[in-house]
Amino acid sequence: MFTYVKLKNFKSFGNICFDFKKTQKETKKFIAIYGENGSGKSNFVSVFEFMYYSFNSIKLNDVYNLITVNAKELSIKVPQMPMNSILNQISMKLNDYRMIGCSEPTTVELGFEIDGIEGYYSVKFTDIILSEELYYLCGKKRGKIFSLNSDDKKVSSGSFSSDYMEDFEKALDKYWGKHTLFAILCREMNEKNPHYIESNVSKALLDVYYSLNKTFVSYTKYDLHVPLSGSGVESYSYDGILPIKDEKLLDTNEKILNELLVQLYPDIKCVYYEKKIKNDKIEYSLHAKKVIANAIRDIPFDYESTGTRGLLRVLSAAVAVMNGETVIYDEIDSGIHDLLMKTLITSLAKAASGQLIITTHNTLLLESIDSQSAYVIYMDCDGNKEARCIADYGDRVQKNNNMRNLYLKGMYGGIPYTSEIDFSYILNTIERAGDGNAE
Repeated sequence: MFTYVKLKNFKSFGNICFDFKKTQKETKKFIAIYGENGSGKSNFVSVFEFMYYSFNSIKLNDVYNLITVNAKELSIKVPQMPMNSILNQISMKLNDYRMIGCSEPTTVELGFEIDGIEGYYSVKFTDIILSEELYYLCGKKRGKIFSLNSDDKKVSSGSFSSDYMEDFEKALDKYWGKHTLFAILCREMNEKNPHYIESNVSKALLDVYYSLNKTFVSYTKYDLHVPLSGSGVESYSYDGILPIKDEKLLDTNEKILNELLVQLYPDIKCVYYEKKIKNDKIEYSLHAKKVIANAIRDIPFDYESTGTRGLLRVLSAAVAVMNGETVIYDEIDSGIHDLLMKTLITSLAKAASGQLIITTHNTLLLESIDSQSAYVIYMDCDGNKEARCIADYGDRVQKNNNMRNLYLKGMYGGIPYTSEIDFSYILNTIERAGDGNAE
């Protein structure tokens, strides 16, 4: 779970802190972040996109170079979509997360809690990594597992075995600066035997690596949808191909979808995967038996609405949260009816054993969630931003006050203030352009 997120010069955030502590010893399991369009909600979620990139940058750069070099050698034109967006994702650079026009370094600091023990991970960068620090368990006490900068690279003595430390220091000298220590560790884990790594790297460091690297992120900018380590439920795809050994996983998904979709949609009587086995593969497609015009009809799921198909992604996130994982979801309500989303999220918030952090415009949620779970990104007239928890407003948030109404009235900020738009002026401009008289 994340206990806080501190950002400095990160995209549209000059200096901001999102504090997710409920009490000194308790972290909030559900957080809903509100704000007007352009306030930075998606930029907040991109912090975790940055984390994904910073952990996997060496691997992703290798993939990017392989694709582009092979395409060039074979004289293949890279198609605009979707390959271009894929290439953008895997070629993201540090400057993509910097505040435009800012000469000061960017800092990202993530507070976290693992097995009841708190720590933090921070990284400072411009177009290169300037410093990186991890504070967590060092032996039986908390301390800095590593603290790195261009002049001094300190790694606690118990983090690596003496035999392996020499090899890892060589990797640090070669890669650190362009890549983080975690990216180097990721490369080592991909290239070496996992048992060897576990025998030579401290449990505390690996616990942090696995915990941060399995955060489930759904991000609208690139349609990024990944459990970072792939350890959780990947997604509820409605068609695809799986190895036959994974048929039980498909059957489990089918049972879960039946439980959830039948409750959410009164016209759906059941869902099932139609399977075709070829060699050692299963070709599958999801179908729904629905009541339509007084008859139960079999409907392939790719015929369903965009919102219903998008709901499968939300259900993937829901299962991850119930499985104890952390989920960050940007614009979770996109394409899904407000009432349906309210039912789903409020029910999930009660059942979650993990942590769910969402950005949303669904104000109906404010009628049923705890004020401690609701945050607003407040922006002043100078463009400075502050993350405000609605519970901090005290007397204005009482049982006899409707939190949704107070938000819509502007009591907490984070809503657009606009005057009526005069479309007649725009129409006149268009008409003058048609007459050749527009300036």
